[in-house]
Amino acid sequence: MKYKRFKLALLLLVGALPFFISEYLVSYSHPIDALMNSSLKQTDELYQVKQVIGSSKRNDEVIFFYLNNDESITAAVVTKGLFGWKSGLQVTASSRKISDLETDQFTTSHITVSNRVKFGLIASTDITDIRVDEEQATILPLDFDVSSSSPEKTIKLWYAISDHFSQNSKLEFLNAQGEMLKDAAIREVRGN
Repeated sequence: MKYKRFKLALLLLVGALPFFISEYLVSYSHPIDALMNSSLKQTDELYQVKQVIGSSKRNDEVIFFYLNNDESITAAVVTKGLFGWKSGLQVTASSRKISDLETDQFTTSHITVSNRVKFGLIASTDITDIRVDEEQATILPLDFDVSSSSPEKTIKLWYAISDHFSQNSKLEFLNAQGEMLKDAAIREVRGN
């Protein structure tokens, strides 16, 4: 009887060994290392990191927003695994280059990542607050040089993170007086 248990335990250990080795090989000690190493392996320019814009850490997960080599914004989820940090889902905001966004324009694509992260771009100085299902979004001015025809253009990345977004989230753009400038429904996009 003991021999059968030992044999079963040894078989389970040997069977699980490839899993542990593969987990170890794709894990890194810091979240940014996981993102950058994942980027180096990508052949598609949409998922190659040109410049990290910002990040948000929640529990055992970090969500990075970065400018990719195609000049559009990508969100990447990096999670803490058994042996360290590893890269997961990556979603690009749109196929449009940031420089194509005109002044006082709202992006036409608002992206959902796993129904927990919603993000997009705006090029409007009037917008001071963005709400997604009543959750206030974080707005980050994009300070890097964006080649455009209008030097006064200020492009901002907005994102909201919540475990409680509805399937058909409502997006509201508000000015400094709290007046709604535009509302929209958010479409879901699957990542790489």
